[in-house]
Amino acid sequence: MTQNDYQYLIEKLPHRGSMRLIDSVIRVDRNSAEAKTRINGLRAELFGRDSEIETYVGVELIAQAAALPLIYRSEDRKEHKGMIVQVRSFRSYPNKIDTAADLTTSCEVELMLDEKVASVKGRVMNEEAVVCEGVITLAMQKASIDE
Repeated sequence: MTQNDYQYLIEKLPHRGSMRLIDSVIRVDRNSAEAKTRINGLRAELFGRDSEIETYVGVELIAQAAALPLIYRSEDRKEHKGMIVQVRSFRSYPNKIDTAADLTTSCEVELMLDEKVASVKGRVMNEEAVVCEGVITLAMQKASIDE
């Protein structure tokens, strides 16, 4: 698939405007995804403090990347609403994040409990350096028939 083929995935992410952290999709399948985030001036201020990515930003990057295979595997390709219900582990590593850097977020998604819960293992990279990694649990609400 080309980059244009993945555009619908980005448009179906449950966040809009500055809350959407994923800028492009590198690859996606039913159980994993890899996405890019371009750091600009505003994001540079939000993403790094003391050369480490803020926990809430790292967790959100992993969660948004995890939404990509959930939308991809859906027959109707609708937006899947969900929420982070648990951060089982998270670690941020000292790594200078410069303006105009491209961060790559990769994740593996395992669905459980009749596809209502997802266990997600994710990692954010700045070139070859690990910025952060974590394991999170997502609870999902499928789109209703009325939508």
